[in-house]
Amino acid sequence: MEVLSFQSVGFFAASIIGFFAGCLWVNGQQNIEISRLNSELKAQQSEVAKANQIIENHKQFIIRKDTLARRFCDQYFQKDGK
Repeated sequence: MEVLSFQSVGFFAASIIGFFAGCLWVNGQQNIEISRLNSELKAQQSEVAKANQIIENHKQFIIRKDTLARRFCDQYFQKDGK
């Protein structure tokens, strides 16, 4: 009888250890997947930030170009009108 009870205690302990090992394994796999997704998200965010910077640079270029063209036209037509 004692052998059977020691064996059942051993099986119970092994099942508890196996359960927690499985939980840790799944948790570790989830952490790996989360970190992978986070790195992909950071890469996408950096690409979006670069694209936004390019757009802002282009807007500033157009504004400068427009300002120079207006100045040139103002000076040209003021001289022509005199």
